[in-house]
Amino acid sequence: MVWFGSCLGLHISKFPNKTLSDWIADWSNLNDNEDSENNMIWRCFSIIWNIWLARNELIFNQKSWSPEMIINKENSLFLSQSIHNLQISSANTQPTSTRVLQNLWVKPSLGSLKLNFDGANSTSESGIGLIIRDGFGEVVVARAIPVEANSASTTEAFALFEGIKLALQLDLNLIIFEGDAKILIDSLLEINPNPPWSLRVLLSSCKNLLDRLPDYSVTFTPRSGNKVAHKLARFALSCSSPKTWSSCPNFLKDIFSSDVTDSFL
Repeated sequence: MVWFGSCLGLHISKFPNKTLSDWIADWSNLNDNEDSENNMIWRCFSIIWNIWLARNELIFNQKSWSPEMIINKENSLFLSQSIHNLQISSANTQPTSTRVLQNLWVKPSLGSLKLNFDGANSTSESGIGLIIRDGFGEVVVARAIPVEANSASTTEAFALFEGIKLALQLDLNLIIFEGDAKILIDSLLEINPNPPWSLRVLLSSCKNLLDRLPDYSVTFTPRSGNKVAHKLARFALSCSSPKTWSSCPNFLKDIFSSDVTDSFL
């Protein structure tokens, strides 16, 4: 189910008695484009890696990952690594070519939810913004929360922590946590196993909470894909207590409308 449900859409029954190298060779023969072939091979190993992680979770922690959870985790890993590679390769390109890298907010698949989180800091205040949207781009809940934090990265970590808590409180399933704090995302995806010491306690708390969710993934997006959560975080700087909305608040409507329209492009 994982192979078929993944972006590869592979029917295992079509590859009877074949080794992994046979699979890769067959896939490569279907693609004349070198970049497409490299992506397919990378996705293959990304899926294998997440199946291996699921196997270890079951054996050593007695935790079972559903096929959807494995696929979501693989998508998160692939997207984060792809953005990292694009950022490196675009370092010497012209500004016009970098427009393709400006990710817009993308709706989750139907039946899934996406929680975007962000943090903001001023001279004396810190705030976090959270917004959960469904597969139609509609708001499930939005929050602006003032917090006490001593750095921008700590504020981002608080935002993720509060976002996971909110998902647990609402008993949500099939949820994607998306933010623009690459240090946090890479640490949770184990791309960077050595985050700053100042974040390790909060990151450990986030991982413990994530273990209580049945199906989730964590994804990095550039700031251009996280505009609504960022504006909520900025709004939180002027709040004395948390604010919660079950629909789009008025001060977000312009940027929210643009976000949803862009997601159809």
